[in-house]
Amino acid sequence: VKATPTKRNKVYEEVSKMHATSLRTTGNMDLIIEADRNKLEEILNKLSTIEGVEETKTHIILKKI
Repeated sequence: VKATPTKRNKVYEEVSKMHATSLRTTGNMDLIIEADRNKLEEILNKLSTIEGVEETKTHIILKKI
């Protein structure tokens, strides 16, 4: 998740309410949200309603090695 710099704290607050693991990061994205595949659509829908979310990128883990 990439957030608008002036709204990051609000984004962090809203994301923390979701039923998923959230991790603040450095680099191109501000947050990583780790969730079960069956919650993916629900989380993406919620993220689309949060003011300050600029961008999301979705990656699905195929296999832990």
